[in-house]
Order: sequence, then C-alpha cells, then structure tokens
Amino acid sequence: MMTEENIKHWKSKGISVNDGASNEKIENLEKQIDFNFPEDFIFFYRSLNGFKDRDWTPNLFSLFPIDRIKEEYEHKQNENNFVPICEYLISSHHLGYIKGKKGIFKDYQQFEKICDNLIELMTLIEEDSDKIY
Repeated sequence: MMTEENIKHWKSKGISVNDGASNEKIENLEKQIDFNFPEDFIFFYRSLNGFKDRDWTPNLFSLFPIDRIKEEYEHKQNENNFVPICEYLISSHHLGYIKGKKGIFKDYQQFEKICDNLIELMTLIEEDSDKIY
C-alpha cells in the first residue's frame, strides 16, 4: 500500500505527521462512534495517525488524527451519519465516510461520493484533483 510513499512525500513538503495509531485506539474510536472503518483505513492509520498540530498539505488539506476524528464527528452531531477524516481550508468542507455507504464522500452543501477508498483519496489529494474541491 502507499502509506510509506505518502509519509515520505508529506515529510518532503515539510508536513508533520503523527506516528501510527494502536489497534486499541482505532477500536476505541470505532466503539465510541459506532462505526467500523474499512481495512485500508485501519492499515493506513496504523502507520500514520493523521497530521500533527493541524498541519496542511500545500493544497490546504489536513488529515485528522484519531482524536480529532472523534471531535469532528461529535461536532457534526451525527445528523447525517458522516464521519469526517479530513478537511479543506479550515473546515470549508470535509471528506470522510457515511455510515452504511461505501466510499469516501465530500460534505459541501450536499454529500457527494468522490472515491472508493482512503488510498485513492490520498492519491487525489497529492495529485490536486478537482474531485476533492
């Protein structure tokens, strides 16, 4: 999978990343928000637990650590069963999962599926694809 490539790429851009999350931390989040993350998310987050200190990519995306995913989920008040994992331009819009649906969605005025999995999302962010805006 691409995790090591992502980490090297982001570090080369000066982005601070967190060390991977433990299985226990991921499982606790799943219980707290009543959502089972896909395998690619779990694999990825074991290697990299989001960005440190709300750091950003050059195109202004921030990947949330586990604790922030919980905070943002609670802030959204669960009304749409949306689990945000990333934001653009300090909450202009979020990217994440919708409970009961497959894929990654953009939450901007309405929900729109943008890709099938987290690895594809990381590629779209690195390529600065129009799909993520």
